[in-house]
Amino acid sequence: NGFNQEVTVKVTGNITDSIDSAKEIYSFKVSAGESGAYGFKFEDWMPFVSCTVTPSVAPTQGTVGASIIKQEVVQ
Repeated sequence: NGFNQEVTVKVTGNITDSIDSAKEIYSFKVSAGESGAYGFKFEDWMPFVSCTVTPSVAPTQGTVGASIIKQEVVQ
C-alpha cells in the first residue's frame, strides 16, 4: 500500500469468470505504507479470484498494487 491512507482489501472469488454473484472470501486492512497478504485455505479456493482495494480516506499521494501467485501441482 503506497497510499498515504489505510486501505481495505476484499478478496472475492467465483466459479465463473464474472464479478456477478462473486463471493467475498476474506477482507483485511493494510496501513499506509505497509503490505498485506492472504493465503487461500482449501475451502476458500475458487477458479476465478479478484480483489478490490478501497481507501478509508481519499489518498492525496501514492499508488497501490496487487498480485496473485498461482500455485500449480507438480507431478
